[in-house]
Amino acid sequence: MPVNQGRYMEESVRSILGQSLADLELVVVTDGLGADDVARLREWACRDARIRVHERSEPMDQIAAANEAVRLSRAPLVARMDADDVAHPDRLRRQVEVFQNEPDAVLVGTVCDGIGPSGRRTRPPDRAPLRRPDAFAPFPHGSAMYRRDAFDRTGGYRQACSGWSELDLFLRMAAHGRAFVLPGVLYHYRYHEDSLTMRRPRPDLERALAQKQRCVAAYRAGRPYEQLLDAAPGSANGWATEAYVINAAHALWSGGRPGSWPVWRHPSGRALLYGAWGAASPTTLRLAFRGWIRMRDRLARRHIGDGPYEWHFGSSS
Repeated sequence: MPVNQGRYMEESVRSILGQSLADLELVVVTDGLGADDVARLREWACRDARIRVHERSEPMDQIAAANEAVRLSRAPLVARMDADDVAHPDRLRRQVEVFQNEPDAVLVGTVCDGIGPSGRRTRPPDRAPLRRPDAFAPFPHGSAMYRRDAFDRTGGYRQACSGWSELDLFLRMAAHGRAFVLPGVLYHYRYHEDSLTMRRPRPDLERALAQKQRCVAAYRAGRPYEQLLDAAPGSANGWATEAYVINAAHALWSGGRPGSWPVWRHPSGRALLYGAWGAASPTTLRLAFRGWIRMRDRLARRHIGDGPYEWHFGSSS
């Protein structure tokens, strides 16, 4: 668990310590965390020997912090946990069972729902992405559990893929085994306006989306995409709308309003609609999206079932 802010840290830590699978270690890497929050972590570590705190006085970027946390871990199975989210009590047990039953599995994620700053559910679960090609993983990064040896063989998270390093890792892991998703809601992803996604400068997000799309296209065509990572950044033109939609969704599910869309700079009917509707009535926009997500989730569940679902990136089933 890399931690760079302590607002939701306690709830996240308690959700791991309260797992039905009690045989675990929680490796926490502090990333420029405030002194009071570091002191709280030390107190927890004194009370529970399963907590190991690695303190860093200087901040580091999120990719380096994630690699550091895995490097410090000692177990053959490593579960990612984000310090603003909440894990269901059976999350780790259910994921470990998949690894026990599927010896060639290297990665297991879980379906999530969305919660707001108060912890109240704001976004229903959505299993539809499991069945359709997409440029995003159908489970949140924080819900992933993977084999440590597969992580080491791939080289871990790559700085060159900033903004989509988790998907890059998952794609490279898929070359070493099978990936599964548990369709039950075992993870609660928190939307809040101080998240890393919301704090990322919009031009950086647009460049990351453009790079990811180029690499995903190469991957789906059966070509390696490493050379695309070393190349000079290509044009991010055309990705302003996607970047806006991502930020608007985080604002909406956190209980806020989507920001206004600069239509005079980037004409887009979809973004203009979201921006205008969200500005006028974010409550009704959330209700509309909830209804749409619930409908497609029900349709997806008919095909997915309740057991572990094997995920093949970029292919529909």
